[in-house]
Amino acid sequence: MCSVNAEEIDRLYSQFEVEECKYFLKPSFRTYMRLYHKDSSHLPVSKDWGQRAAVIDTSFKPFIGNIQEFEIRDDDVWIVTFPKCGTTWTQEMTWLLLNDLDFEKAKNNDMTVRSPFLEYSAIYRDSGVNSFDECVKLSSPRLIKTHLPMPLLPKQLWSKKAKIIYVARDPRDVAVSNYYHKSGVGIYKGEKKEHFQKLLSDDYNYCSYWDHVLEFWSIREQQNILFLTYEQMKTDLKKVVERVGDFLGKEVSPKQMDLLLDHLSFEKMSANKSCNHEHEVENTRRILNHNDDSFKFMRKGKSQGFKEEMDEEMLTAFNEWIDHNLKPLDLTLERLLH
Repeated sequence: MCSVNAEEIDRLYSQFEVEECKYFLKPSFRTYMRLYHKDSSHLPVSKDWGQRAAVIDTSFKPFIGNIQEFEIRDDDVWIVTFPKCGTTWTQEMTWLLLNDLDFEKAKNNDMTVRSPFLEYSAIYRDSGVNSFDECVKLSSPRLIKTHLPMPLLPKQLWSKKAKIIYVARDPRDVAVSNYYHKSGVGIYKGEKKEHFQKLLSDDYNYCSYWDHVLEFWSIREQQNILFLTYEQMKTDLKKVVERVGDFLGKEVSPKQMDLLLDHLSFEKMSANKSCNHEHEVENTRRILNHNDDSFKFMRKGKSQGFKEEMDEEMLTAFNEWIDHNLKPLDLTLERLLH
């Protein structure tokens, strides 16, 4: 699966200060790393990366070469998100726009094949899937999904003409959705409140949430970046489709728009076996030997569901955390999301 030898892995990891930590999930079957970038000269955001950790599972170590040295094509389109921010919704919309609304082809080909998850093999090493090869074999223009934070993304992404669609979401809803996802597939077996707290402590894979989001917010005006939010899609999906179409150079007629909006409704998406991730969820349960089949990847598809899930103490903690990270930028959550 891995394309580089141990010496090359060590060379690539020499770009980072690496701090290994105990993994927060129960049962504790993994560890994770905090990576501090030593040389970030290729990145579009100038910051003290040596003080800003990117949290990643230690299972990624043999695959760092596959990721950092992944070859980018100028006509690539990348969907970059923190987990549970509307990734699949955005993928389906974008793939259809890129492929002239070929609903039949979309129906007959699973989302994970049409738009592979770059680092899937690094997360689920026993899955039998080589996600890197799947990305390489895609015909152009490729649509590739990743949750990697900016400093861990393929280096060529910043020197080629590829387009990036970044999607953010209210972190309180992110915490809720992550909890139900990890519990549903058997990754996490602890208390809900404890899991919420981990996002505040940067103890999620791909953390920190704010570094992940704000680094892309800061470059949102660049020509090859489109910054979207889950809340924008819930409020006015038609407007978001128009923005994505303009970004990709694709026109959508009124009739096509009606068909696409219907296709992208939560009811249609959650029942669509080509993009509702039923197979992926089943595969993850198999790997983790978790037999509960009540969880659905597309659970509710709503905004502000956190109000039904968090007590006053947790809401206060999240709101203080939000203010702490946004006030120094003279930014509010409302402005960021809407």
